Amino acid sequence: MYARTSRKARRIKAEKRARKEKIRKASLNLGILSFISASGFGLLPQTQTQVSAAVATMTRAQYIDHLASFAQSLAKEQDLWASVMIAQAILESNWGLSSSAAAPYHNLFGVTLGEEHEDFQCYTSFAESFSEYAHLLKNVEFGYGPYYAGAWRSNTQSFEEATAWLQGRFSADPNYANNLNQLIRKHELTRFDSFEDSFLPVHREVVEDENNQQRSSTYQVLEGDSLTEIAQEYQTTVGNLKVWNGLKSSEIFAGQFLIVDVHLPGL
Repeated sequence: MYARTSRKARRIKAEKRARKEKIRKASLNLGILSFISASGFGLLPQTQTQVSAAVATMTRAQYIDHLASFAQSLAKEQDLWASVMIAQAILESNWGLSSSAAAPYHNLFGVTLGEEHEDFQCYTSFAESFSEYAHLLKNVEFGYGPYYAGAWRSNTQSFEEATAWLQGRFSADPNYANNLNQLIRKHELTRFDSFEDSFLPVHREVVEDENNQQRSSTYQVLEGDSLTEIAQEYQTTVGNLKVWNGLKSSEIFAGQFLIVDVHLPGL
């Protein structure tokens, strides 16, 4: 009985290790250096592709509007910067004219398959490419948590902070952030970052306006902190911290600034 139990325990442990390794490899394939071809780190095998006639005849302004139709709603739902997603799609698809963006790939972000990144991931449409890329930014994890959390809107004060986080993580190109920032500024892509219930800025100093209407203070997250512990320390609730900081989940990271205390007159 002991031998059977021991073998079973070893088998279960081995299966868990195999599942973890599969997840790790999937994360690497999707999240690290997925920009290989455009970054000059290697050439992918050529597949017969065909650029959409509609995309080929679009002006750059029309192409931006086309991308924005996918990016804006996803950015709102997934706590991301629409401007950054649009700039990435422009840069990595060469304005929709790259082989990866053409049929049968419809791949706007250069996401590759396999441990050697030997081929592009295929999508049925640009809409699916955007959706899967947003899922990648929100769900790829390593041992210490979400890999792209530093590019989420609730964790950044500006699109520049998001592009800086992506450089060296999504792309190894040392000019990646600068290239994205130039596209965003030149084509005024930040206009797509505005929506009705926009996120609160993360970093606020202690302030008080001339009418004494509101005062807020911030806390810089330390390694190992949790929202629950921070809420207890500042005698508030996790719910308040989420609302004040526009957080969609309880995930936080070291170095992040959180609004921890908001005073309104009479409270």
